[in-house]
Amino acid sequence: MWTPGGKEIIYIAGEFQSPLGIYRVRASGGEPKRMEGIGDHPVALALALKGQKLAYGRSYLHDNIYRVQLPVAGSPTGAATGFLSSTRSDGAPAYSPDGKRIAFGSNRSGAYQIWCADADGSNPVALTNFTKGTAGSPRWSPDGQTIVFDARPEGRADIYSVPAQGGSPRRLTDDPAEDHLPIFSDDGSWIYFASTRSGERNIYRIPSNGGTAVQITRKGGFWSCPSPNGKWIYYTKLNGGLWKLPPDGGEEVQLLEAHAIQSQMAFAVTASGIWFAGPLDQASGTTPLNLYRFADGRIVERYRFVKPLSWYLSISRDEKWLVYVQRDSSVDDMMLIENFR
Repeated sequence: MWTPGGKEIIYIAGEFQSPLGIYRVRASGGEPKRMEGIGDHPVALALALKGQKLAYGRSYLHDNIYRVQLPVAGSPTGAATGFLSSTRSDGAPAYSPDGKRIAFGSNRSGAYQIWCADADGSNPVALTNFTKGTAGSPRWSPDGQTIVFDARPEGRADIYSVPAQGGSPRRLTDDPAEDHLPIFSDDGSWIYFASTRSGERNIYRIPSNGGTAVQITRKGGFWSCPSPNGKWIYYTKLNGGLWKLPPDGGEEVQLLEAHAIQSQMAFAVTASGIWFAGPLDQASGTTPLNLYRFADGRIVERYRFVKPLSWYLSISRDEKWLVYVQRDSSVDDMMLIENFR
């Protein structure tokens, strides 16, 4: 926003998953300065034309990772338990192929980074330590040796990989567009990801060691999951719905309408079918976890989330365990600075 005299601009900068700040810079140019003493996570600004007052919103979201055992042969499941949590936000969980480890994103150390822990939540270790920007959306290679993710140390998102046991991250894409949300093909030879290279967000792929990107979808694509047999890419779009097409491209087929799936990232593909969070049940306040079965094309309910689901979910390869992100609290404050100069 312009200051009343028109000499400065006040604005918010930073990453949504890390502390945001309010900055001011002279309209004629110069070094921006962060306003101190106002707290983190401002989300909106309103500057009085008279009276020297600045109002802003401040939002705190607290997400934690929960785990629940899925029902087997119709037997009841146990209650969900929080097992990867901190005073900050933890999210984007992904089971390793052998089910023994979980990669996730967290800002528990300050900026949002890639972490890894044992499947019971113990021994969390940071795998990345970018000094600028954030890192997130981790996914495992089929052999469990590599984790692919997106990061934005220079402002825009690109695809990176890092050894699962720790090491130096390797950059796999370098394009002015946003490249994010990567995932390995089931045979490990390709990495699929979403990109804005075409002007709108579509699904692309590159060789797993990096290389030239090839566009797969032509009518939009966001979060993607290849099928275990390698025959299909399942994906969502920003305007909703769940779709599929062959991994080399072709005619897309819609499987679910936009109203049937809660969010673009709340689905996972296993050997038995597509697990996805359905729409919120307004009467009970719960959210169903549904399974679109490959065997007969039927949709069956397998679980109920009793608290708000936040974006991600992951199913272990043996389909015995579900990990997901739950929003445990969301607080919004309205703040006012008087005598603002």
